[in-house]
Amino acid sequence: MIYDMPAKAYTSAAEMLGAAAACHARLRGRPAVARTTHPRPEPVAIPVAEPTEDLPCVLPPPCPMNMMAPPAWKFLRSYVAAKHGVTAGEIASPTHRYAVVRARNELAHLMDTHTEMSSKKIGLLLGRDHSTILHSIKRHRAAMEKADA
Repeated sequence: MIYDMPAKAYTSAAEMLGAAAACHARLRGRPAVARTTHPRPEPVAIPVAEPTEDLPCVLPPPCPMNMMAPPAWKFLRSYVAAKHGVTAGEIASPTHRYAVVRARNELAHLMDTHTEMSSKKIGLLLGRDHSTILHSIKRHRAAMEKADA
């Protein structure tokens, strides 16, 4: 059975929301609660300091905001990815490319050294088992000792 009912044309969003609330109330058996629309706040312009002529505007490289706190693992991941020329997504991917494996090993070493994360937590973030993380750290330390010799 096909019903031939014309669609109702609403003149405003408030009228449409009121009709929808009334329909829901009929179907659910609850009193209709009409929604009210709140006005959006006006955007506020943020003042920007302009550089002066006597001081050059030199931006520092990206670094942790609090230099006394341990770095965040995402910062370490970005640092290692940029150093090795891979993307941050590739480090956690299952690829076995040599550059990515070296970057992953270094990231595991840095996360173990500079954060208070366990090998299990590091493994969860990198998509690896904790024993694989321990092996990565061991391999990176051996590579560092070999490079120093």
